[in-house]
Amino acid sequence: MSGLQRSLARGQRAAGAVARALPLFLVATCQVDKLTNTPPPIATLHVAPAQIRDSAAAGSTASRTDSVAVANAGRGTLSWSAGLKLGGQWLSVSPSGGVAPAKLRLSFNPAGLPTGVYRDTLLVNGENADSSPARVAIEFVVHPCTLVPITLDVELRDSLATRDCAAPHKPTSFARVYGFTARPGDSISVVMSSATLAGVVMLDTSLAGPAITQGQCAPVCIRYRRLQAAGNYLIEAAAGAGQTGPFTLSITRPRFPAGPESLKQVRMDSVTPVPVGGNTDQAGMVLRGGVSDPDPSDTLRLEVEVQPVGTAFTGAATGMSDPVANGAPAFVALTGLANNTAYHWQARARDQTGRASAWTTFGANAE
Repeated sequence: MSGLQRSLARGQRAAGAVARALPLFLVATCQVDKLTNTPPPIATLHVAPAQIRDSAAAGSTASRTDSVAVANAGRGTLSWSAGLKLGGQWLSVSPSGGVAPAKLRLSFNPAGLPTGVYRDTLLVNGENADSSPARVAIEFVVHPCTLVPITLDVELRDSLATRDCAAPHKPTSFARVYGFTARPGDSISVVMSSATLAGVVMLDTSLAGPAITQGQCAPVCIRYRRLQAAGNYLIEAAAGAGQTGPFTLSITRPRFPAGPESLKQVRMDSVTPVPVGGNTDQAGMVLRGGVSDPDPSDTLRLEVEVQPVGTAFTGAATGMSDPVANGAPAFVALTGLANNTAYHWQARARDQTGRASAWTTFGANAE
């Protein structure tokens, strides 16, 4: 074979190789083009809010709740699952999975938790989704009893509930804690009334350490407690173990008695009246009047000043009754009255603290 013939043969073999390779190259190009023109839809996970903070009182048992929204900010269907990073009995989440859109419920349980800050992270995973996993920071604060200001001499209506703190000086009971400011030498009484609660009240200057005093309420809980120092004082209003319900509470300073009512003068039998300007053949007489006080537990006396007509009153009592209950009649027995002498008299009420009403004159007879 000549040199020319050998060159032609090599050219034909090379051309055949190109022809055989070319169809393979075209098929591969068509397959790649078909895959890149139709991408699958992509879901995008969106969770809100990004942070949740809640709180409860130490010793409370009422659960707190909040929620988290799960959404698909992209295309297609978004399946998700959720869980807590740390886990613990104080926090739970439900449901644990589903399809967006959805709402997750968070439940905070303060029972048995001491004061402090508790943290965890909610993790939400979206199946084949952008922005997954999503994280929600969770903080739960367990705080001491909340202090509520109270005004002295004003009745307050409130209630005990499972959301309230445990009483610092009676841990098996729920409590409401009130604060007031006192001056040195102030004397206070505390009354707590309720149709359903067995009220108990503690007087403190601090929720730590022993209480200054405490009392069962029937309805007076603390009666005329003298406060030696000026400053801030606390009242814990509690009840029986686990009891809840409405109550009224008042912290009062001693008040003055009302003036005596229904003043009368009678013979020594305490029954037969002696009219104004009238006469008696006895050397004595009984003076009577009703005594009352805005402080329901007070006991009172009726004080009288008796002077001959024409002699001015001095404001000093010349006789007094025995102590009687609030709202009861009181009697003062006078003896040693002079013959042929006219008398005039006035009366007032005095409580066991020494506070007295204004004088009330009997009669209005001319002098």
